[in-house]
Formats: sequence, structure tokens, C-alpha cells
Amino acid sequence: MAAFTTHGATFDGTLGLVLGCRESDSSAVVVSVKTGGAASTQGVAVGDVIARVNGRRAGDYDGVLAVMADVGRPVTILFEREVGAPA
Repeated sequence: MAAFTTHGATFDGTLGLVLGCRESDSSAVVVSVKTGGAASTQGVAVGDVIARVNGRRAGDYDGVLAVMADVGRPVTILFEREVGAPA
């Protein structure tokens, strides 16, 4: 079983990232991070998975989109990263 680390990031405006749906479990996974954007400057990396949005469990990709549509800014996102994955 893989081990994970978590890290949070708070965003006041655009996130500077693109999400995709991971096939294996339908999680919302970061597939692209804009260089110099908000996500990049807060340490978010490709492969990070969204676990919570403003303290609410995010669930799968569709759940993340629903929660994100329902929250304003600033928004705090908790990301999970597999231990040993590049940052």
C-alpha cells in the first residue's frame, strides 16, 4: 500500500492548475500546473490529488467539481501526494 503526504494551499483567485479524472479511482488529479501560477508557488505538483476543499471531503472528480462550483474565494485545498513522487 502506498504512503501519502498531505499539504494545503489557499487560493484567492485562479488556481493555476488543470484537473483530470484518474482512471483507477476517479479521483481529481492535477494534470498540469501553470509555471509561476498560484498552484506552482504553493508547491502543488502534477500527480497531486485533491482530498478536501475548505475542509469538505472532496470525493471523486465529479464531487470536486461540484464542491468547487459551490465555494467562493479564498478557497483552501488539501492535496495528497504519494511519498516519493516528484514535487
